[in-house]
Amino acid sequence: MTEMQQNKENQPNHLIHEKSPYLLQHAYNPVDWYPWSPEALMRAKTEDRPILLSIGYSTCHWCHVMERESFSDSEIAHLMNNHFVCIKLDREERPDLDQIYITAVSAIRGSAGWPLNVFLTPDLKPFYGGTYFPPKRRPGITSWQDILELLAKAWKDPSQRKKILNSADELDTLIRKHLVGDKTTSPMEAHLLEEAYQALEKRYDPAWGGFSPAPKFPSPPIQAFLFYFFNRASQKGSGGSQEGQQALDMALHTLKSMAEGGIYDSLGGGFHRYATDSRWRIPHFEKMLYDNAQLVLNYLTAFQITQNSFFKKIAEETLAWVDREMTYPKGGFYSAQDADSLPHTTKNGKGSTESVEKREGAFYVWTLPEIVEVLGEKEAALFSYHYGVLPAGNALEDPHGEFFGKNILFQAHTPKETSQRFQIPEESVTVILDAARNRLLEERDRRPRPHLDDKIITAWNGLMISAWALSYQVFKKASYLSRAKEAAEFIWKYLYDEKEKRLFRIWREGERKIPGMAEDYAAYIQGLLDTYEADFDIQWLHRASTLAQILIDIFFDREHGGFFMNPVSEQERTTRIKEIHDGVIPSAASTAALALFRLYRFTQNNAFLEAAEATVQSVVPTMRQSPIAAPLMLMAAEYLLGGSFQVIVAGNPKDPVTLRMLEVAHALYHPGKTLIVIDSQTSRMQWAKWLPFIPNIPLEDEKPMVYFCKDQTCSLPIETPEALRNILNSHKEPGSSEP
Repeated sequence: MTEMQQNKENQPNHLIHEKSPYLLQHAYNPVDWYPWSPEALMRAKTEDRPILLSIGYSTCHWCHVMERESFSDSEIAHLMNNHFVCIKLDREERPDLDQIYITAVSAIRGSAGWPLNVFLTPDLKPFYGGTYFPPKRRPGITSWQDILELLAKAWKDPSQRKKILNSADELDTLIRKHLVGDKTTSPMEAHLLEEAYQALEKRYDPAWGGFSPAPKFPSPPIQAFLFYFFNRASQKGSGGSQEGQQALDMALHTLKSMAEGGIYDSLGGGFHRYATDSRWRIPHFEKMLYDNAQLVLNYLTAFQITQNSFFKKIAEETLAWVDREMTYPKGGFYSAQDADSLPHTTKNGKGSTESVEKREGAFYVWTLPEIVEVLGEKEAALFSYHYGVLPAGNALEDPHGEFFGKNILFQAHTPKETSQRFQIPEESVTVILDAARNRLLEERDRRPRPHLDDKIITAWNGLMISAWALSYQVFKKASYLSRAKEAAEFIWKYLYDEKEKRLFRIWREGERKIPGMAEDYAAYIQGLLDTYEADFDIQWLHRASTLAQILIDIFFDREHGGFFMNPVSEQERTTRIKEIHDGVIPSAASTAALALFRLYRFTQNNAFLEAAEATVQSVVPTMRQSPIAAPLMLMAAEYLLGGSFQVIVAGNPKDPVTLRMLEVAHALYHPGKTLIVIDSQTSRMQWAKWLPFIPNIPLEDEKPMVYFCKDQTCSLPIETPEALRNILNSHKEPGSSEP
């Protein structure tokens, strides 16, 4: 039974007509919740009431706890309803509002997270906030009820209200200054890349990988930057190569430690959101689409560079999880799976029946008897040794008492160590473990499943489209390309309004809503470009160009450079903000700069180049102060620093030689590479509209040729896959002829 079903004795509030799973989880609370809407904002103005804005998302563990403890409590709801206009917001629907108000709470309290509870004046200026509050007072912790009573009383006291309004004005000024960003610009400086690498080296954990103490987040943009830095440094000679090798080692060790830790789902594939310990063993169990899309790309790149099948295995298992559990049948990908689920009962009825409340990680953890019941004593002994299963449980940390006696699977020993321990061949160990994982996965699938947030978010789908398209390029599995194309078509069909020339952010149950943010346009453009480089259908580039122009028209700051996160809204009084930091999700600015630089290499449209250059230059002052604030922006700067080039394949894409040429071009990691296929005279005419040198490239009927082009100057024809591989490996242009 869901929380919503349990609360249906209450009358529904204003959230009942929303599509967001998070908002619907609160639709039967006794709190008179509104969605963020003109109606709610007007009510606050008209009644001169403060706004209580509560922000979260549907797979957030502590959001569930506060919903259960406080928002379902009739006494607390009475306080909230009598003194505040209460608004619930899904941060995944409105990341711009989330960014504004999490910045405010961080300024007030020094840190912030979710649930995010913020008190605003009727003019939307924050004056107090926090994250989780217990319903009743605890030693050293102020209760939610206390907060409500104190703030309600202060608002009604004229002298106290004056202080509130003054502090709200000061905080609002601070937030605007922080979120609009530095208005100065500066040319890109190559030394910033080295400074970013050095900053990461200082933060690196040589024992377990990662770049922070616990809690540890995967941080895919950092891994992507380290791979890029390795590639760039390798071209500079011995000194650069030494730093580059260290960058590569840091990235590979981090990825290996993560995949061997409990943060990775060893049975079902895919990564949990973060680890609460330094060894990656104890995860916070929710799974996010955006994490897994980016991590597929990290592991894919690791495989391209090393050819180590371990990285391929992790990428493909993660893709299999997305395909199995996160894919909408008509195309598109769901957002997230919850950390919490109901405890289960084992076959013999001895499972966890002591509580009907959902528990963190209940779907994923195991007792030793449960494993023995499925595998039998002999196989369970080998499996338990390999995955660190202990009779008393293996959780290093359990602050909330949810893992007592339970085991979180992690690779405690290598296959070789397991082979030696049980005196059987390593190949046999692999076979036994594969079979055991499959049987345990079948058993796990009978358990109560975590909640699935099934809304489709354009930006996150853009990331996942890239993951499928690039995985197809490297692994050549047709189903991977199909997934990329189906999702790319779905977004275009259901989330793009061709008449209004607008992209939407959210789709769920047949309805699209929320105007697209800059990140939605930018990430989807990236996905379209990656899909083009997989199947070479020029329609993807036409669509990307259309969206890029809209992105610039709506979001580009023509005065100071860079991109605003959110569009102008006539109905709302919110600040237009810029987000330049690459966190767990790449910033709109970095993604837009990368997408526009790439698109310029395809189209030679100067508007794309100028917007991208101005965006990089707008972030340089921030990167001087914090070199690792925007690692993906440093990658975008490659296009300014002369590291990009085009590989043009002229020939029938079905020809065996052409296919081998494309296989070589796809297999090698080169972040500055643009891959173009000209397969007919018609295709050449289409490309000539964008690239003026294309008509001078001969198209032979019987002999595919490849040209390495840079700054509109192309090499002599490359005739064999081996020659192309040598050129790309050395990244040195062959003798050139100016067409």
